[in-house]
This record gives sequence, structure tokens and C-alpha cells, in this order.
Amino acid sequence: MTLKSIRFRLTLWYSVAFSLSLAVILVSVYFITKQTLFSQTDSTITAHCNQIIQVFNSSSGQIPTLAPKQLFLREFSEMPGMFLMVTSADGSIITSTQPQDIQNAVISDLVEKSTKIIKPTFVERQLGTTSLRLGIFPVIKNGISIGFVIVGHPIDVILSSLNKLVTLLVFVYLGFLVTEI
Repeated sequence: MTLKSIRFRLTLWYSVAFSLSLAVILVSVYFITKQTLFSQTDSTITAHCNQIIQVFNSSSGQIPTLAPKQLFLREFSEMPGMFLMVTSADGSIITSTQPQDIQNAVISDLVEKSTKIIKPTFVERQLGTTSLRLGIFPVIKNGISIGFVIVGHPIDVILSSLNKLVTLLVFVYLGFLVTEI
């Protein structure tokens, strides 16, 4: 078969089109899976934040500092890796599942940036050795921000699963390319 033959050129075009199509499909599978996993995590975080915000909205107009504090800490400390922080509108920490003596630069930066948030926001941060997906929710009462609820859910399992998925998809892609040739 010569390089200028129609058969060779058609085979080459088919191979390139197949390789590119397969790559697009496998990359799409990765991103759809990633989006689905993070969407489920965000739903869990949102549910926790909404429960906490309901407690605050039923209070007298400001974030309660004593009774719910112990309730939140007890509930969230029983969930491995979960993170909870409640701040006032000015960013001072009212309660946190993270001990005050372990507060680090990541938390300080997060609290500082949270005071500028006007709608629920999700970010990823590394806190110690744990990767967290954090939901930052403003507590608004009568149109005024009275504080913020920050809930974190560990995502180490998700990141590990996504890394394994990438490895699997690369092997699938290479397998298809080898069998195509």
C-alpha cells in the first residue's frame, strides 16, 4: 500500500477521526463524572447549611452563641472529616469544629473572603492533610447579613476516584488505539 493511495488516505482519516472522537468521549465521561460527584457533595453541604441557617433565622435577629454551638459541634464532630464554622458578619469566628489553637492561614483567608460573599459559594481548600469542598453560605435576616456558615465535606475519596478514573480512561484509550492499528 502506497502513501498516496486512496485506501491509505481513507484509513488515515478514519483513524484520526476515530482517535479524536474517542478522546472527546472519554474526556466527556471524566468531566460528567466529576460534575456529578461534586454536585452530590454540594447538595449534602447545602442541606447541612440550610439546617444551621434555619436555627439562626429562628433566633432573635443575631447569631446565637451558646446553645446551638454545642449542638453543632457535637453533630459535626461525629462525622469524620466534616468541618463547620460559624462567623459573625464582621468575620469573627463564633464556633468551629476546628480547635482555635489550630486555626491556620487557610482558615483566616477563608473567613476574610467570606465577609464579601452575598450568595452561597463553593470552593475547594486543603485543610491540613484533608481536601475539603467548602460551602460558604451567608445568613441573611431582614435583608441584612448577620453572619456566615461554612461547612466542609472531605473530598479525598472523590479525588482518589477521579485519579483512578483517569488511569482507567487512558488505558481504555490506548487499548482502542492499539486494536485500531
